[in-house]
Amino acid sequence: MPLDRRSFLASAASLAASAALGRSTPAGAEPPQASGRDDPLGVRGDFPIAETRTYLNSAYIAPTPRQVVDEGRAFMERRAAEPLNVGALLRQVGQSRTKFARLINATPEEVALLYTTTEGENIVANGISWQRGDNVVIDDLHYEAAFVLYRQLEARHGVELRIARNRDGAVEARDYEPLVDARTRLVSVAWVSSVNGFRHDLRAIAEVAHAHGALVYADAIQAVGMVPIDVQAAGVDALCCGTYKWLLAGFGVAPFYVRRSVLDRIRPD
Repeated sequence: MPLDRRSFLASAASLAASAALGRSTPAGAEPPQASGRDDPLGVRGDFPIAETRTYLNSAYIAPTPRQVVDEGRAFMERRAAEPLNVGALLRQVGQSRTKFARLINATPEEVALLYTTTEGENIVANGISWQRGDNVVIDDLHYEAAFVLYRQLEARHGVELRIARNRDGAVEARDYEPLVDARTRLVSVAWVSSVNGFRHDLRAIAEVAHAHGALVYADAIQAVGMVPIDVQAAGVDALCCGTYKWLLAGFGVAPFYVRRSVLDRIRPD
C-alpha cells in the first residue's frame, strides 16, 4: 500500500516533539485556504510560513507543517500531565518503522531509528571488517561529512578513498567503473546531491558495485519524501535519512535501513 509523507510524519512527529512547538491554528479553527490555482496540491494551508512568504529552501530545512506542531504539542502536554508510558512510545516507534519501510519498499525488520543521517553512514563504514589495501568509492558530489569519515578510515585502517569526479555537475555509473574493483568494500552515494541537486542513478551504480561484491550505501536525506524510493529496485544495501527536510518532521530522528541479506557484513559496535 502506498504511503505518503503526511501519513508518515503524523506518526514520526511525536518522536521529535521538541522541534518547533510554535504557532499553530487554534483548536477548532480551520487553517487559511488558498485558491486551487495557487494551491494545486491542497496543502498550502498546512504551512503557517506560507501565509507570509514564499519558501524555497526545503532542501536545507523544510518548514514545519501544522500537523507536526499539533502532534508535538499533544505529546508534550501528555508528558506533562500523566506518567510517561514507555510501552506506548515503543509501539509508536514500531509504527513509524513500519510506515517508513513501506515508503521505501523494505520490511520493518530492516529499519531502525537513529538520530542523524551521518550516524547511519558511520555505522555502515565502521561496521565493515576492513583490511589494509581495501578501498571505498564515493564521488565529489557527496555530503562533506563523508570525506571526513573516509579520510579517517584511511588513517586508521589503511583504506584507500577513491573519488569519482563529476563532469558538468553529473556523475554516472561509468565514472565509477574504473574505480571499483575486487578490493572495493563499499560504494557510498548521496542519492540526491546537496551540492547541486543531481539525482544519481542508484540502480546503475549498484550494478557496478555488486559485480565486484561491494556494498552500496545511500545518503538519502535529500531524496526520501521528494522522489520515489524503492530500495529493492535500486539495489541499495543500506540507507539513512533525517526527517527535517522532505519528510517534514523534526530534528533527531533518522530512519536507517539495512538489507536483511547483508546484515552479517555490517557489524555495529
